Amino acid sequence: MVGCRKIVGIFQAEIEEQIKVNGDTMILKWRCNHCGDVLESNSKHRHEFDQCGCGKSFVDLEEHYMRQGGEVEVIERREM
Repeated sequence: MVGCRKIVGIFQAEIEEQIKVNGDTMILKWRCNHCGDVLESNSKHRHEFDQCGCGKSFVDLEEHYMRQGGEVEVIERREM
């Protein structure tokens, strides 16, 4: 898979594909491995991304794509 980053055993492309196919709301609970902050990102929150307190990690999870940067560790993934 070209251009995909592995996020603790879950490929970003797999998450994106699941969101596209199912159209479900995806909730992603993740941790910044730099500062230890734990956050939840929701795919229904459009035009927003979640950033940790130190500003070194972020997740932008929307209905049709996912983007992340920094030192992100996925803790839990749920569909609603």
